[in-house]
Amino acid sequence: MTSILRHVSRIFGLGTLLLAVSMVTAVTASSVEARGTAAHPTKSVSIKGFAFSPKSLTIKVGTTVKWTNKDAVIHTVTFSSARGVPTSSKDIAQGKTFQRTFSKAGTFHYHCKYHPFMKGTIKVTH
Repeated sequence: MTSILRHVSRIFGLGTLLLAVSMVTAVTASSVEARGTAAHPTKSVSIKGFAFSPKSLTIKVGTTVKWTNKDAVIHTVTFSSARGVPTSSKDIAQGKTFQRTFSKAGTFHYHCKYHPFMKGTIKVTH
């Protein structure tokens, strides 16, 4: 333990110090998860009103796309062509998410298996 940590733990107690460190770690981890990293950003797609928004998204290889279901019904993200990604997500309930990191360039068409008129496209570039 460094001298600064020893000093702080003597003043505030070790329990308070550990609580503060765990809170900072949790906030930092959730911030990184929400926005990704500079090298591997995260882009968001909303599922609302029986539509994917944005309907089309262009990203770079290594980017994670996170779909969030804002409808009261179950949806899926089902890819028309596997191209290195799963054929379909599990059912996504209201308020739940599905995410996928795209490791290959290409154009990925997807739809909801329950509502096939709901369509979207992810274009992955280098």
